[in-house]
Amino acid sequence: MKILMFDVERGSKSLGSPETIEKQFGYPVLQPTEYKNFSALMAGLFMHKTELVEKKVGTLVSKEVKETLVLQEGNELDVLIIDTFSELMKQKQFTISPDGKMKDFSMWGELKTKTDELLRRLQTMRPTVICTVHGKDVKLPDGTNKIVPNMEGSASNDMAKWFDFVFYSGTQEQTDGSMKYIWHTEHTSLHAHAKDRSGLLGSPIEQDYQLVLNAMKEKGFESAKILIIGSPGTGKTCSLKTLLPKPKKKANKKVA
Repeated sequence: MKILMFDVERGSKSLGSPETIEKQFGYPVLQPTEYKNFSALMAGLFMHKTELVEKKVGTLVSKEVKETLVLQEGNELDVLIIDTFSELMKQKQFTISPDGKMKDFSMWGELKTKTDELLRRLQTMRPTVICTVHGKDVKLPDGTNKIVPNMEGSASNDMAKWFDFVFYSGTQEQTDGSMKYIWHTEHTSLHAHAKDRSGLLGSPIEQDYQLVLNAMKEKGFESAKILIIGSPGTGKTCSLKTLLPKPKKKANKKVA
């Protein structure tokens, strides 16, 4: 499996040394410091493909234009990771306003347009895409709270629509007092954007991407778009280790 990680917050240390990650993922971790670096890397990896797809509905033939981001010839990629998407879009904010301060509605509008444009492109990719994002609490008029992606403007409420799986990372205390890292996968008033388009996962589940990849395969998805929302320290980055299948245990030989 070939996995490429864009580490925008220098959080990949929780996965091991750069050498360890490259050995396990098949590619070195990329750490763009400016949005233009990220854009250039993506342009070198992918190209736009437009094709006309015909669908027959009774005697009617519908022609639809399908746009896809496909890998440039010679590139291999199974999983693309952006950790974190919220920090990446902060880099984009500095390309719109050099001091990072959004001075008028037109600047906010441009940031929202660019955010949607990137999310739309990620959604059309054939490789599986994993985006992590920080969460923030929003107080509702009835006094209750909900957690939404910590994104500027309306993106905090509508970015989840681009993903097949939206999970909230957290911890759960066990009977022995230890803590277990979990994902909340079902919509609740608190986990307002959680969803599982496979319909095969329970909630909560262990933070294990093999569960998601197996559900994706069982449903016949070509790939999956996954969004993980959570506070620092809840396993958003560390859980990426589970993209690698655990080695099968060797059966013990019987002693004659």
